[in-house]
Amino acid sequence: MLRSAIAAGASYVDIELHEFHAMASALRIPSGVRTIASLHVLSDESTPPGRVYRRLRSTGASVIKYAFTARDASDI
Repeated sequence: MLRSAIAAGASYVDIELHEFHAMASALRIPSGVRTIASLHVLSDESTPPGRVYRRLRSTGASVIKYAFTARDASDI
């Protein structure tokens, strides 16, 4: 699906953190296409936000996205 999006002229492709390096390498993303590194944690598992942020930034992606289930207002 990502190859099709790139071929169709997508400006961005969104790749899950756990697969980011392998997928970015396999796709051979052209220089005009930007990447989004994302992590979706939609359960009760707890992941320290600082560690997640550092892992997302270390990908070198143009944009990072961290989606998680907020338990209360302080999580936001």
